[in-house]
Amino acid sequence: MEPGAGAVSGNLHRPARRPLLRAVFSAGIAVQRASIALPTRCIATTPASACLNRYTAQIAALCGAERILEVGAGTAATTAPVLKATRNTRQSYHFTDVSAQFLNDAKARFHDESRVSYALFDINQPLDFTAHPEAGYDLIVAVNVLHDASHVVQTLRRLKLLLKAGGRLLIVEATERNSVFQLASVGFIEGLSGYRDFRRRDEKPMLTRSAWQEVLVQAGFANELAWPAQESSPLRQHLLVARSSGVNRPDKEAMSRYLQQRFGTGLPVLQLRQREALFTPLHAPSDAPTEPAKPTPVAGGNPALEKQVAELWQSLLSRPWQGITTFSNWAATA
Repeated sequence: MEPGAGAVSGNLHRPARRPLLRAVFSAGIAVQRASIALPTRCIATTPASACLNRYTAQIAALCGAERILEVGAGTAATTAPVLKATRNTRQSYHFTDVSAQFLNDAKARFHDESRVSYALFDINQPLDFTAHPEAGYDLIVAVNVLHDASHVVQTLRRLKLLLKAGGRLLIVEATERNSVFQLASVGFIEGLSGYRDFRRRDEKPMLTRSAWQEVLVQAGFANELAWPAQESSPLRQHLLVARSSGVNRPDKEAMSRYLQQRFGTGLPVLQLRQREALFTPLHAPSDAPTEPAKPTPVAGGNPALEKQVAELWQSLLSRPWQGITTFSNWAATA
């Protein structure tokens, strides 16, 4: 751990102060809709996040990655240090998010950066392989986004299809199953629900460090790094690096040569297009509820504030409001 991190970790263990958090988010609603200055500062300047972003950038540079994909890039708090660290080695950087607003803000922020492209990307939707390099990415960066996967293992397999053989996936995630940080900053809006995997059993969206390493193996990755090494992190988050083994995408040229050898040179020119075909369980485990549990409305909430939050969220992420979420309960008791 870096010098001075002991004091930082001590601060991170202090109980969350709900009135203060509520004031922060209430103030955020007052900013101009198109602006993401407040969440950018909140995310980028959190001591734990700043530390993990620095290490993410260092690892990206050490990997010597030429083609990099960032999913769920959001406010670009991670993007900025990674772009700087890889400036001399990368050939391309693909900045993606579910929000067109975040893409526009990133374009304006990084307009002087060369070899950076921008596109919409949803980790829960089938891949469009034509939007990604056929040779595969050397590195995929996913910071505090994969807990949004409806099915974690399937999403990891989806990302693996975009990596070259030996390519790496770098993840940063909150690893406390009841993460106050996530519930207070993101969960109150998204609801952190809608998953279709083992998390339905207890309705806890976050995974522990060991659970992340387990699902990575299930998805076909080899774990290379987990930092901090201990299961319970003073940062309450972990950085994990896993490597893809084998070839994940078919060799179209090899397929074409084989078919021509098999059926003769008279075969017309082939137009091969890859489509995603990932297995998805049709049924939840027998001990899982049929539908995710929904929070119970709490009397004394603040409908006006929630409506403002909903409108702000929809304008930023182009996502519909999910109705009653953990924020309803949290705001009522703040």
